[in-house]
Amino acid sequence: GTIVTVPVGVAALLVGLADFRVDLSPRSLARMVYLAVTSICFAVMLWNFGVKHVGATVGSMYSNLSPVFAACIAMALGIYPTPVQVLGGLVILTGVIIAQRWRAS
Repeated sequence: GTIVTVPVGVAALLVGLADFRVDLSPRSLARMVYLAVTSICFAVMLWNFGVKHVGATVGSMYSNLSPVFAACIAMALGIYPTPVQVLGGLVILTGVIIAQRWRAS
């Protein structure tokens, strides 16, 4: 994603479509550190807990559902997916269901 994001972001800055502001106040830096550390720690602890209980194979299969859960959270916040994003979610769900059935047989 970085290979595409950086050039597009730089181009948007150059033509005036984006604004780049840096706030290095102590309060802003504290918030950034808090968000980074707590989210990473929380995610790693939950991932390790899940792998311990269901195994790495099943855990990695269900990690494909991350975009689906992100879309559900976004919808709860009033941001609705495009038809292409809905199609992508259906493809992910179909893949997980097929993998589960294939694993069970």
